[in-house]
Amino acid sequence: MNVGAGSRSTAAVFLILTLFIADTAVGQDDRIASELKDAISKNPSTLGMVHAYLDAEKKWLEEIDHAISGLKGKLASEQWLALEESQKIWMAYRESELNAQGKIFGRMRGTMWQLTAASSRMELARSRASTTQLCPNVTGTMNDRLA
Repeated sequence: MNVGAGSRSTAAVFLILTLFIADTAVGQDDRIASELKDAISKNPSTLGMVHAYLDAEKKWLEEIDHAISGLKGKLASEQWLALEESQKIWMAYRESELNAQGKIFGRMRGTMWQLTAASSRMELARSRASTTQLCPNVTGTMNDRLA
């Protein structure tokens, strides 16, 4: 068995899955998902894909910050305090999760695990961004019902 051919086929399968995942994320945020897909298409090397995922993670973290800062004046005091506390807990969870993933993926052999780690980092941020982006839509409804 040719090891080089197996590595190439594994990389090809991962690239196809990566592009599929990027396509499914388009509904969440067209801009970030589109930029991720474009970056991977332009540089489908392992390093290129890792950088694309890390860039997307950075953008999702910026979306979280933007969404939370935009809620400060819109939420009642107790709602804002709850969101602040939730964000602090999420940040601690994120650090713990990234630490665990680093120890797990860091011991794995093969470049696929570098991609898996980078993708996982991005998905963690994307998930939180999706939650915080829902808050402006929910707060109006909640405040109307509480009044």
